[in-house]
Parts: sequence; structure tokens; C-alpha cells
Amino acid sequence: MIRTGGSVDAALLRVSGGARVTSAPPDFGTDDLGECKIVSPLRATRFMDTSKRLLFRADIEQLRAQFRAGVDPPAFELAGPRKSIYFDPGALRCGIVTCGGLCPGLNDVIRSIVFCLGEKYGVATIYGFRFGYEGLVERSALTPIELTTRRVSQIHEVGGTVLGSSRGPQPADEMVDTLERLGIQLLFTIGGDGTLRGAHSIVEEIRRRELKIAVVGVPKTIDNDISFIDMSFGFDTAVEAARQATRAAYVEASCHRSGIGLVKLMGRDSRVHRQLRRTCRYAGWPMPDPRSRVQHRWSGPSGQSAHRTRWIRGDRRSRGSGPNPVGRCSGVGCVREPSPR
Repeated sequence: MIRTGGSVDAALLRVSGGARVTSAPPDFGTDDLGECKIVSPLRATRFMDTSKRLLFRADIEQLRAQFRAGVDPPAFELAGPRKSIYFDPGALRCGIVTCGGLCPGLNDVIRSIVFCLGEKYGVATIYGFRFGYEGLVERSALTPIELTTRRVSQIHEVGGTVLGSSRGPQPADEMVDTLERLGIQLLFTIGGDGTLRGAHSIVEEIRRRELKIAVVGVPKTIDNDISFIDMSFGFDTAVEAARQATRAAYVEASCHRSGIGLVKLMGRDSRVHRQLRRTCRYAGWPMPDPRSRVQHRWSGPSGQSAHRTRWIRGDRRSRGSGPNPVGRCSGVGCVREPSPR
């Protein structure tokens, strides 16, 4: 959640040396549903000061230019409990939905949300929508699950998501119809880029209808590519699982004459890949650069498949002087090339 003060429509600003900076874009603001009049039920906790902000950029020249122009620099709104809240926890109904690909830790997130809402805030009704945004569309005939602390107490010990997941957009008006019908005032959406785009479309429909419904986006990615956080949930587990698969491929390939082990990792960005590349490099295994698309062409006479076939058949001219990476641009290849016996 990001909030900025001052004029967000200010023109381009000039700093020393002719560099140009732009003030905060309009979508950096955070909308309030209304005045927070209800005292938080939390006890023995440190509440956040709502006036404090965390700077979006730390460039001193840009900050000086913005201050000289009378523009408040863009800043994050600090997360944490508030002394006063908008919704009455005793009457509040919440919803949770998980969408997109699976990620380690999804059930942990669901469990934490339910325990925080139920045990700390005293929220009595929490629905889990099944199989992603499909569960928010009435014609899908997917009855939501009522989540309680007892029901979710052990779900962190199993993988995947107990709510199920799905991909693809759903009509925002139909999803908001479901929220209205069930009296949901607070929706948690757990997912990646597509999920959060869907959450944004829900928010736009809520605004159009002038409803008092809040939507919280919980970003899900194994790539650890979210700025301003140390580590996204699931990243550590994903890297360790990739290491185990790579070790297994190495053992299998090294036990066969001219054996090759191929490991493919999926991901929109490359932080998991970079972490695994370090592991492979220390172990002496060739590892391609996932950003290079030309290098990873698989099919065709000059592709990796034909190249590997020539290598196995003993055409030493095709081997070159260094390691030959294998992989496709959407993943990462890891190869073990034992000496011919």
C-alpha cells in the first residue's frame, strides 16, 4: 500500500546536471474507505503511526528537487496494526482466494490470515473461495468453505493450497456480485501478476458501485523479484527443491556413459535461476544464462538437441573447448558431461 502527499500531477522537475525526474504517479495513492472510528481489539502490541512513511527513492538530488518544487516525495505507507480501524470485527465477513500456479507456503499464508483474523481480531466469519477466481463466480457452482482456526490448524503441514487454484480471468461484475451476496467486506487475494491484475479489476468494479469493500493483495512468487522486501514466501523452499532435482540429475547422468542430465525450471524472472546457477557453478556443472534466448534454441540443425546428439555419437569437433549449456528460454538447463569411458 502506497500513499503520497502533495500534488501528484506536478510537471517534470530538473535537478543538477540536467537530469529529469518525475513526481509520483497518481496510482501511488491509497484510497480510504472512510474515517476509522473503531478502537482496535489488539492488546499488548505496538501500533503504527499512520503519519510515518518510507521513501520510495533515496536519491538525494531527486529529493532536493521535489522539496524545492513543493512536491512530497513518493513514499510507502508503513504496514502494521492501527489504533483505530474502519470495520467492526464482530460484524465483519472476510474472504480468501488463491490463484495461479502453486507456490510453497500458500497454506501457511491462509492459516496465518485465519488465525490473525479469528484469534486476534475476533472475526467470526471467514470464507475460502475454491479454485481461484472461479469460486467467486456463481455459475461455477463452487460453494465457498467456511474457514475456522480449528479447520486450518494443520494445513501448513501439507503442500499446495487447501482452497485449490485456477488460472484465467473472470468477469469482475460477477465476482463483486458474489461479494455483495455473501456480505464480504474484506477480500484477500493470494497470487502473482495475473491474480493482482484481477484484484485490481475487482477494486475498479467496487469503486464503480461505491461499495465499502476492501481488497488486500498478497503477492506470490518463487522468483523473489518483488522490490522492497527481503524474501517472498516460497522462495527458499523452491531453491532447495531445485537443488535436490539438480543433484539427482547429476548422479543419474554421471553413472551412465555419455550421460546427460537436464533440469528445467519455470519462472517469469531469474532469481531462483541465479541462486541455482551459483550452486551448479561451485559444483563444476555447466549452467546456461536464462536471459539468453538465442543460445537456448532447442530444435533445428544448429539447436541444442542436434548438438547433443552429435556429442554423444562422438563428434569431438562439436564439443568445443568449454561447457555446452542446454535449456530453453523459459527455463534453465543443467548438464553433466562425464568423460567418455
